[in-house]
Amino acid sequence: MGDDPIVAGTSSGASGTSGTSGASGTSGTSGSGGNTCKTNSECPTGFCVDGQCCASACVGQCESCKEPGKEGECVPSKGAPRSGRAACAGTGDAVCGGSCDGTNRTACAYPTTECRGGACKTGIATNAATCDKGACPPATNTVCASTTDKKYCGPASCVGATQIVAGYDFTCALMTDQTVRCWGAGAAGELGQGAADLTDHSTPVTVKGLTGVTKLTASVAYYGHVCALLGDQTVRCWGSGTNGVLGNGLTADSPVPVQVLKAAGMPFTAIKDISTGQNVSCLLDTTGTPFCWGFQLEGAVGDGITTNTNRLFPIAVTGGGAGHSSIGVGYGHACATTTATNVSGVKCWGDNANLAIGIAGGGTYPTAQALAGYAIGNGTLAAPIVTGGSGGTSCAIQNNSTLGCWGNNATHQLGRNGTTTDSAMPGVVCRSATTPCTVNTDIMTGVKNFGLGERHGCAVADTSVRCWGRGNYGELGNGGSADSAVPVVTNF
Repeated sequence: MGDDPIVAGTSSGASGTSGTSGASGTSGTSGSGGNTCKTNSECPTGFCVDGQCCASACVGQCESCKEPGKEGECVPSKGAPRSGRAACAGTGDAVCGGSCDGTNRTACAYPTTECRGGACKTGIATNAATCDKGACPPATNTVCASTTDKKYCGPASCVGATQIVAGYDFTCALMTDQTVRCWGAGAAGELGQGAADLTDHSTPVTVKGLTGVTKLTASVAYYGHVCALLGDQTVRCWGSGTNGVLGNGLTADSPVPVQVLKAAGMPFTAIKDISTGQNVSCLLDTTGTPFCWGFQLEGAVGDGITTNTNRLFPIAVTGGGAGHSSIGVGYGHACATTTATNVSGVKCWGDNANLAIGIAGGGTYPTAQALAGYAIGNGTLAAPIVTGGSGGTSCAIQNNSTLGCWGNNATHQLGRNGTTTDSAMPGVVCRSATTPCTVNTDIMTGVKNFGLGERHGCAVADTSVRCWGRGNYGELGNGGSADSAVPVVTNF
């Protein structure tokens, strides 16, 4: 070994004699471990480190041979590296700077805390960042309008809409950051802005106190409400509380989201699907069992009675049973599907005046009824199922990506060319004006998702949006105001 110290020490004392400590003391004389030193040759171990004779070379960035009480022993250090060793990256940076942690001998430890919060203002998002080896990464700015699917400013990043639901006179969107934005009428709290803001908004506002949303559903009642399914499998509802539709045991409006509860007042958990109708809301728990609450008119709640009664908490649908995968609620009826490959996979209950329950002859069915018959080719009803319209129409995507509908057909809501007859039997939605629309011929295929309005329907089919039914208010989006018995392409 050479005589150069690994980290040179310094002597002290008035006389300046090498290796001594104090004005006249001899405690620092070289020759044994832990004594002060200047060169390796002064130490019996051959290692002069940090001005101390050391038991080993002790060259780690976060090692020291001069820690108080452990002089001469190579131990992990805390704080800044000792003299002669490389400084930690970011020295002097109070947020990201590194330091020795007293455990790792070979390298500095660096925080991984957030050093810059995300922000989005005037359409430009600045990314959030965490410390990276002693430094905060440079900011990256994104112009939201330039992105493909995230075109709007959120609180901290560009966001886009993944689902749209419409109430009577308001609309809500589920955003990519799992928050919800609403716009339109707000008198009953439909926009979720709190008691201090029950005004209408012509641009989207973020629903307060709501995150982690995975699905939305909205009521078409005059003063409507919205329900949101969260990632923790609970449901929050807000807006009009008429008839107890918020499911929290009250009939008062709520301008902020409230949790759906069980009858005992405990949170209803383990929920996998939700849907809202005119004055009724329903859910499926994780076993696939349907529960409904709200105004028990014409058996829409499904608990076996038809008297006009408010159900303030979710109640199990009589005859519903487990195993359902999707649920939809209309004006006065509801339906649920399973993944079964036959008609027994669909059950409906409530008002059957326009055959929405799928049973010939009309009437009211306050308990779940299996759909009576289904023979339209290779398709079978599957999730999702949607019900809608004041007269009652139901549709479901089939496993061959066609759409099957039944119930009210007064303005061609069933999409069957040339007829306005109600039908208890599900039939495929046609694609164009071939008469008649037959199995596997001229039917609308490639259906990805769809929605039903008061008297019309729309679907994303292949790469187009197609709508059918009533068109007098321009609902079909094709530039006209005539009804259409078959889907027409919406002009974007």
